[in-house]
Amino acid sequence: MAATAGSNYLICHLGECQIGMAVGLIDRVIRAVEATHLEGVPESVLGVINYHGVLLPVLSARRRMGIPQP
Repeated sequence: MAATAGSNYLICHLGECQIGMAVGLIDRVIRAVEATHLEGVPESVLGVINYHGVLLPVLSARRRMGIPQP
């Protein structure tokens, strides 16, 4: 699904950066839980969570974009 001019967006602030994603592209929002750490993955991967029997990766947009922690 492509975002259109009339789309609503979820906006996140990371430091002085703003990241927007079209709401129509978001499948679900999950309450934060502790992720299981994985060895040998890129630094931006914080780990995985088990969501109803499906392993989902937990990613850090801040690390992926090189934005320091506050």
